Amino acid sequence: MPVLKTLKLRGGLVRREGMVALTEVLRVNPFPMLNELELTENWINSTHVTAFAVTLVTDSLPNLRLLNLANTQVGEKGGKALAEAMNEGKLQVLRQEGRLMLSMAAAEGFKEGTHDCRCLKIVLHDGSVVD
Repeated sequence: MPVLKTLKLRGGLVRREGMVALTEVLRVNPFPMLNELELTENWINSTHVTAFAVTLVTDSLPNLRLLNLANTQVGEKGGKALAEAMNEGKLQVLRQEGRLMLSMAAAEGFKEGTHDCRCLKIVLHDGSVVD
């Protein structure tokens, strides 16, 4: 059986309905080998990411090393929800070894929610990345 390691849904392919479906799939399937989840440049916001973060269980995406939510509508609330998920023991490989790519607003929320920001990369409007 094939193993999904990378899922790239970029460039406007994901909207509210798609994020709801992805969240539901992750709720019932842990995807233990998924390393990269690219959701950049989509029409998703903090409400969608909060639902995503709350739905995760400890063994959901246990090997995720890249979560890219840059250039989306995710703001402070979504960033904080991701931080809280990590504080609850979720996405630990991402937290310790990975890259979480967020816009400035989402990054501020993430920083507010946790002191462990080593995985955080901020993507500016021009596409440049800063720590």
